[in-house]
Amino acid sequence: MVRFGDSVYVLTEIDSYSGVKLGLTYRVIDVATGELRTTGKSKHCFLNEEGRPVSLKKVQPHVHASFETYREHVFSV
Repeated sequence: MVRFGDSVYVLTEIDSYSGVKLGLTYRVIDVATGELRTTGKSKHCFLNEEGRPVSLKKVQPHVHASFETYREHVFSV
């Protein structure tokens, strides 16, 4: 558990990426002790101005390329 005033690092990693959806995992580490305090996951999707899902490959190809490069590097190790 983390309480107000505690100093922690939040380490975030991309867990999954499909071009439309992005999954993230989190590890919360106590700065003073290095103790793992908690973990978490979240799922996100990319939306257009109307709130409809979009493919980053089509609307933001440079961002999509960055996610693909990360995924290829991380998941090939």
